Amino acid sequence: MADTLAQLDALDRGQAAKRLIESDDDFGRKVFASDWRSDRSASAPLSALIEWMRSLKGLGDEPRRGAANNPDREMIASCMERTAKRLVEAAAVVKALWN
Repeated sequence: MADTLAQLDALDRGQAAKRLIESDDDFGRKVFASDWRSDRSASAPLSALIEWMRSLKGLGDEPRRGAANNPDREMIASCMERTAKRLVEAAAVVKALWN
């Protein structure tokens, strides 16, 4: 009997979670764009986007607005790679100046 009650409680929590996800479907579509698939969404892309947005905390809302417009992710990845390379080069120059 205790196992049955525990399973029913878990089922109730799961159904409540599904109702919450369904009630926020419009929000999910706006925030996660094509990665949002309601209760069938994969958590990895959603978590990655949330972490990225958190990393932009000090940059204001402009990067988030850009992300909301479904930007070209391949182009952004390419720009990020070039930026990362230039940052490494700049760090070497700055380090040489300080030494």
